[in-house]
Amino acid sequence: MDRADFMKIYWRYYQTLEEDFIRTINFVDLDENNFQTFSIEYAKQLQAICSEIDVLLKAICGASLTSSRPKMSDYAGIVKSKYPNIINENILVKDTGITLIPFENWNEHNAAQSLPWWNDYNGIKHDRVLNFTNSKLKNVLSALGGLYLLEMYHLKEICQTTQNHYDIPDRDSILFNIVGWETNARSMENMFFSVN
Repeated sequence: MDRADFMKIYWRYYQTLEEDFIRTINFVDLDENNFQTFSIEYAKQLQAICSEIDVLLKAICGASLTSSRPKMSDYAGIVKSKYPNIINENILVKDTGITLIPFENWNEHNAAQSLPWWNDYNGIKHDRVLNFTNSKLKNVLSALGGLYLLEMYHLKEICQTTQNHYDIPDRDSILFNIVGWETNARSMENMFFSVN
């Protein structure tokens, strides 16, 4: 896979999920005071985002996977080995002051349960009636932040492998920035120049 394939197959899909989430902000303000707000829309989005995380994790792990039906425990060791800093990465939610660490405490022995948003997603997937109140803003935001982080790591890896120095997406995330993330390229999307 090269950068163009990544942009077409993965990043465009991520942007669609991000845009869906942003539409909800018109109804529930993106604020920590609203993190426990749950809804059918959040249930739908959490299912879609976490499903895409599973797809992307399979792509990232590739031939290293030994199971034909991998689980989060199969991914954790491989991903942490490839991207050792992933568990410490801070993601800023633009214009909010909110910071996320989506993969904090992720471990191979208790992989699904060590990520609260993934654990809640599994609960909703397997018993929506019992776990519906876990379809909340905090889980959707954390899962989307986790997907964003995986996307950025995967893009950087693809660009290193193919010797492409343009290791950023064509369009920046509307929601997120990774604190201290180093790239070879810089986006001009949010730059402004004074014309005097």
